Amino acid sequence: MNCVKTSSGPQAVYEAYLACPWAVGRGPAHLSGTLVTKDTEQDLVLAPSQYWSLYLQPKLEEVLRKKLPPNRQVKVVDTNVVVLVKERLEQDLTKRFDKAEIDWPVVEKQLIAWGELFHAGKKLMVDLSLNYVDID
Repeated sequence: MNCVKTSSGPQAVYEAYLACPWAVGRGPAHLSGTLVTKDTEQDLVLAPSQYWSLYLQPKLEEVLRKKLPPNRQVKVVDTNVVVLVKERLEQDLTKRFDKAEIDWPVVEKQLIAWGELFHAGKKLMVDLSLNYVDID
């Protein structure tokens, strides 16, 4: 994956196809918490930052509305992001961000750096875990 933009601007499309597994859990880093849901977004063609703001973040908010009782309010305390290449020996990029304030340029820079691995047939993934706590 050269992750070369095929267009410019905020809707820039990347040549790469990414898989993005994600999970939503209660409690920081799921400590003594429970997994609320998990899913995988496959074959993403938008830059991860654009996919996040246009599709995934609204989808996660809707999942929480459906899964949690209406009288229960939660807030995101942190988000863990792991950028990885399947079937690769080098270390993954693992980052933690406050709330849901993901520094997407850091994530996308790593994907671009691994572009030649995508072209060699390796799968690139961005794994997200959002951790929520109850609002008192």
